[in-house]
Order: sequence, then C-alpha cells, then structure tokens
Amino acid sequence: METFKKIYSKLWKANYVIEFFAALIFMFSLFNVLYMKKINNIWSLKDLILSVLTIPFIIFIIIQHIRTNRDKLEKIFLCISIPLSIAYMVFVLPFLVPDEGPHVFRSFNMARGNIIVSKEENEESVPVEFYNLENTKNKYTDLIQAKADNIHANTDGNEAKKFNQTVTYFPIVYIGPTIAGVIGNILNLN
Repeated sequence: METFKKIYSKLWKANYVIEFFAALIFMFSLFNVLYMKKINNIWSLKDLILSVLTIPFIIFIIIQHIRTNRDKLEKIFLCISIPLSIAYMVFVLPFLVPDEGPHVFRSFNMARGNIIVSKEENEESVPVEFYNLENTKNKYTDLIQAKADNIHANTDGNEAKKFNQTVTYFPIVYIGPTIAGVIGNILNLN
C-alpha cells in the first residue's frame, strides 16, 4: 500500500499533463467513433473502447482536483478547462470561428518564410485549395466534399491573393502555429 501511495504522489505532480493527454486521447477517439459512424456507417470498436476507458480517468482527476483544491479556484478551472478546450479544438470545423481564417493564412505564410509583408498591400498569397476550404459549410461531409473537389480540380501550384488584416500583427504572436506549419511542410502533411 505504501508503494502505491508513493507512485500516486509522484504521478499527481504531473496531473495536468496526464489529464491533457488523457483528454486528447478521449476527444480524438470519440471524434473517430462519431466520424466513422456518420460517414462510413460503421462503429470503430477500438476508438469506442479507448473513449470509454479514458473518460472515468478524466472524471477521477477532476474530482480529485475539486476535493484537494477547494480554496484554489484557478486550479479547478484549469482542470475543467483542459478537456473542454480540447473538445472545442477537435469538434469545431476549420474556418468556422469568425476570426480564424486570417490567422491561419498568416501563420501558413510565415511557415513558408514570408515573415514581413508590406502594410500597403495587406494581401497574402495562399494555395487555391486552401482558400476554397474557407468556404465550406458547417458539416464534416461538406468539408470532405470540398477536399475531394479540390483534388479533382487540379489546382496544384495555383495561388490566390487574399486580403489579410493580420499582416500588421507582430510576428511573435504566430510562433506556435508557424512551428507547426514548418513541421507540416517538412513532413509533407496537408
């Protein structure tokens, strides 16, 4: 019993990190379950089991935080906001947040090396297929159809100029997304 308490106390020091990864696994497995059922009309058994196994773990961490941090509301808020923010990240379609498009285009261009853009132009160049995704509807089936249309449209290499008010923002704001974009370019991810 003493060994279990030592292991538990060491793991509890990294509780936010553990909760983050557990919530990430849960949300992506839940998304795969819902996505496979909706699009392909099949149940993903592996993802269903994974989501069922991770949800009690996340609930346990939240309950433990509430019990141990009754006076520290910021820790309780952080513990509850981790799964909620990951759910928001996973389940909200691309370009449906009103201000998202310009920021995505800006970080995309910074990943391509266009860090400083002329303020007079306020335009950035983005691939046509990337630009077309901005006009998708609010369903995943529409997003899949838009991607399929882009594949068949043969727009490789074509660029579209787009007005972007975020070119005047300080580039340090986009460090995180730019690093992700550089890694995506290196690994040839879409």
